[in-house]
Amino acid sequence: MKRRCYHHTVRGWPVAWLGVVTSGCLAAPDGAHVDPDVDARPGGVDGDGDGGGDPDSGAPAGCDVIFSDSFEGADMDSSLWQAPTANDDSAYAVSGGEVTIVARPTAELSGTIKFTSIETAQPVMQVLHARLRAQSVGSGATGGVAWESSGGTDSYAMSIRNGRVVALRLQDGDGQVEPTVLCAGCPLYEGETIEVRLRSDGFDVFFEHLTESGWGPIGSVALTGLDYGAVIGAFAPADGEMNLTVEQVTWYQCTE
Repeated sequence: MKRRCYHHTVRGWPVAWLGVVTSGCLAAPDGAHVDPDVDARPGGVDGDGDGGGDPDSGAPAGCDVIFSDSFEGADMDSSLWQAPTANDDSAYAVSGGEVTIVARPTAELSGTIKFTSIETAQPVMQVLHARLRAQSVGSGATGGVAWESSGGTDSYAMSIRNGRVVALRLQDGDGQVEPTVLCAGCPLYEGETIEVRLRSDGFDVFFEHLTESGWGPIGSVALTGLDYGAVIGAFAPADGEMNLTVEQVTWYQCTE
């Protein structure tokens, strides 16, 4: 297995969406809601849990691929991803059609590593889908997938943390240093490979994970007018560690 280590000091809060402190599930904030009518939105299911198109795609018919990576080869595709932001002890490895990113703290810094797509867009009528799994040490270790603005000051994320699948929102201009937990009933995470996605209908972003009965929304919040990149990343505070493995990530533009 090939490992690459990059040595970049993390400045500001580029991975704040990864580091929210939660001990369980919090009540959804004012203005957040759960969309009961999944089928009426881009990326809605068609009743058999397959999203209406390819069962593994996370997107229905009528959606075109903007960006996709199944992590073939021995390293990250530099035509798709920027060089990672990471601290000294964090690393990644690409092998067997997946990437594992490991966040480890140092004496001075929390452990953090993230990849940001070269592609950016306003996520209007779009879906960001990922298949991933995680192992963590410590209650604060976090990893997942996000839409994130330049500089990391605004983001929507689906993360695994403290035994839960958690929906997170960091709002640009609100002075936040930690994101808000949107889900009132954050689903349990039991260590298996899961599928999650962010889905925009042009007005709201819906945070969803795939269940036996189809895509289930765990929270939603209003969409802003910013451009975002796709991000995969992991965070670990002192005495923690996060191992996040991503098998596939795809970003779709939808027309219906």
